[in-house]
Amino acid sequence: MSKAENLALLESWALSAPVPAWTVVRHGELVDPQALNALPGDLFAVRSSADCEDGSEHSFAGLFDTMLGVRREDVAQAVRTVRASADSKRSRTYLGRIGIPRNGVRMDVIVQTMLRPRIAGVAFSCHPVPGERGRVIEVVRGLGELLVSGSIDGDRVVIDPESGAVTSYEVHHQSRQLVTGSHGTRMTAVPLLRQSARKLTRREIGGIERLLLDVQDRMGCHVDIEFAYDGDTLYLLQARPMTVVPDEARSA
Repeated sequence: MSKAENLALLESWALSAPVPAWTVVRHGELVDPQALNALPGDLFAVRSSADCEDGSEHSFAGLFDTMLGVRREDVAQAVRTVRASADSKRSRTYLGRIGIPRNGVRMDVIVQTMLRPRIAGVAFSCHPVPGERGRVIEVVRGLGELLVSGSIDGDRVVIDPESGAVTSYEVHHQSRQLVTGSHGTRMTAVPLLRQSARKLTRREIGGIERLLLDVQDRMGCHVDIEFAYDGDTLYLLQARPMTVVPDEARSA
């Protein structure tokens, strides 16, 4: 299932958190000006939606390009850049390793309104580390790109799957954040008093956990999600089956 098909499915479920407005540019087609103009906001995220992505068998995280903070007038060029990344050396090597031919990728491209999140992160319905137990939330200030790319570590929250109690909250110092500005994304300093402060309240943890469980129930398997809080509103950015599920979680 592609990311675009996945987003459409998530929207149809009317979950506890909305999906930011988006449209899709189909393989081989040009950007539809009418569809683009219907999207709110001035900046957009442009990312791949290949037909081989977001399945449970292989991980494609970080393989194809993602463009953040794209101005409306630059969307068409960003779409071309994302499409071209399917033919990069890195992509060809990985696709060949898992048995997908060079010309076997159908690349749609998602154009989505950029949020201005104060915090963003990822959550797992089961602990991704073998031998560990619990649901896991990881979060950073600003956009989540620094977290998902591995550039920085975020706060890590572990939740007991039976009681729903927070069993561990590990704070990670964060001195810089990637934010959405008026002309794109930019790196800024985190205010000194917030650099070592907790990023999530108990209420926000509860909201993320409810969303995580809602997605898991709908998909019928363990999942990981990407989320963001823009102001006090929780948004669901992506959701997918977990590609690696420890044996103890499979039997739980």
